[in-house]
Amino acid sequence: MRRICQIVCFVLLLALMGSGVALSVRPVTPPPKETLLSDLKKVNVTDLGEHTKDVGNACFSRDGRLVATGCYDGKVRVFDLATGKILHAFEFGDDGDNSPDKLGVRTQGLQEGVAFDHEGKRLVAVGGWFDPPVALATVFDLTTKKPLFTSRSHYGMVHGGAFSGDGSLVITAGHDSTLKVLDAATGKEQGTFKGHDWVVTAVTFSPDGKSVASVCCNTKKRSIRVWDPVTLKESQNIPLPDRITSLNDLRFSPDGKQIAGVSNWRLHVWEVATGKSLVNAEMDAGLFKRLAYSPDGKRIAVAGGQGGGDGKGILRVYDFATDKVQLVFVEAEVGKESLAISWPVAEKILLIGARGKSAKLAVVELNK
Repeated sequence: MRRICQIVCFVLLLALMGSGVALSVRPVTPPPKETLLSDLKKVNVTDLGEHTKDVGNACFSRDGRLVATGCYDGKVRVFDLATGKILHAFEFGDDGDNSPDKLGVRTQGLQEGVAFDHEGKRLVAVGGWFDPPVALATVFDLTTKKPLFTSRSHYGMVHGGAFSGDGSLVITAGHDSTLKVLDAATGKEQGTFKGHDWVVTAVTFSPDGKSVASVCCNTKKRSIRVWDPVTLKESQNIPLPDRITSLNDLRFSPDGKQIAGVSNWRLHVWEVATGKSLVNAEMDAGLFKRLAYSPDGKRIAVAGGQGGGDGKGILRVYDFATDKVQLVFVEAEVGKESLAISWPVAEKILLIGARGKSAKLAVVELNK
C-alpha cells in the first residue's frame, strides 16, 4: 500500500511539472502547538476610511496617537486614532508625467513608505518609479499643513525614510544602493552613505539618534550596516546568511543593544556590539513584514498576513524569556496584510491592516 502511494505521488508531481505549474519548496516541519498570548485581553478593529485606491503603506507616531497612510490615489492621509477622523490629506507625487511606463503603469502616489518624526509634527513620504527613474522624498509639516520640501537626490525609487531623534535629519534609502542624509528643515543634502552594493530596503535610527542601521539583502554581500549619520563612518557590519533574501523591517531595541529584522516567516535578532545572532525564530504560517519591540524590550510583536483575495491578517508575539512565539490573532477582519505596527505602551499594541482600499486599525489590549 505504501509503495502504491509513493507511485501515485510521483505521478502527480510529474503531472504538475508538465503542466507548467511552478513548485516552491522549503523544509517542512510540524507546526508548533498554537498558544494564545497569555495576557491578551481583547482586540478592537475600526475602519480608517476615505481611501479611493489601494492602501500601500502606513506608520504610527511614536506616542501612538496618530497614524499616516500612503495610498495609490496620490494622497498621504493622517488620522487621529482616538476618533478615527482624518486630520490631513496631502498630495504626494510628481505631476510632470502621468503617461504609462514600459510596464504599462505609472504610480504618482505613494509606493514605499511613510514615517513620523519623534514629536509627531512632521511626516516623510517616500516613493517614485523605475522607468524613467524618479526618486521622491517629501517632508510635510503637520502644523502648517504644507510640504517643507521634496528631495529627488536618489537615482530611482526611494524605499525608506527615517527621522533622527532630535528631528534635525532625515535619512532616505534608495534603489541606487545609497542612503542620503538630508537636513530635515530644508532638504539640503548633508552626506551620502555608500556602504551597500545594491538596493537598500530598510533604514532605522537608534534610540539615542547616534547610529543608523540599514540593510541590503539581494546581493552576495548582503548585510546590515550600522553607521554614524554625521561622519558617515561604519561601526558594524553584520553579514546575513544566504537564506535571508529579504528583511522587510528593521528596528533597534529600546536600549539600542539589539537590532531586529523580519524576513517573511522568520524573526531575527542580532547583538549590535558583536553582530552575534541572538534569535532565529520561526513565525509559522504567513508572510511577516512588520515588527515592534515592547517598551521594556522583553518581547517583539510581529505582524503579517496570508495574502490572496481572502487572506487574513496575523499578529504574533515573541518572548525572549521563554524563546516562544504566541498567537494574538489570525483574522480576516483586519485585512489580508499588515502595513504598520507599534507597541507604544505596555498594555497596548497597535496595527494597521489593509485589503485593497480598505484600511483597518486593530487595537490589541493586554492585561496589566
